[in-house]
Amino acid sequence: YGAGTGFIAETLGIPVLQIHGDADPNFGGLNPEPIEKNLREFRCYLLENKADVGLATDGDADRMIAIDGTGRVLDGDAVLGICATARLAAGRLRHGLLVCTVLSNGGLERAVTQAGGRLARAAVKAKRNPRAVPARPTSAPRRRLFPNARA
Repeated sequence: YGAGTGFIAETLGIPVLQIHGDADPNFGGLNPEPIEKNLREFRCYLLENKADVGLATDGDADRMIAIDGTGRVLDGDAVLGICATARLAAGRLRHGLLVCTVLSNGGLERAVTQAGGRLARAAVKAKRNPRAVPARPTSAPRRRLFPNARA
């Protein structure tokens, strides 16, 4: 229902099955937070349709989780780790660098560094948190994460 409607399909460029793809600022009366307790309907939909993987975002599409074909939930850091290590193995992670927030867990950092990459942490600036967490300095160039996606 949120701002991320269609984003995953457009970004990946592959056919996807989508639920709750209509624009609705009230999220159909559902809690848009992509946490396990809010994903029962989504998990059932994936299992009924024998999907390999499902990706769910929050209302403004700045957080994502995955559910695999068995119904197991993978948090955002796990998804980032899978994508980053696959891109590292293929030589497609620019400068071997993954940029994440300071809130990302140590497991993500270990996975990336063990795969030969580097990790930089960026500050989190939420409206409700006037004292944003400072970022570690990095010399990584700024670039769009999904160059083919519309701004």
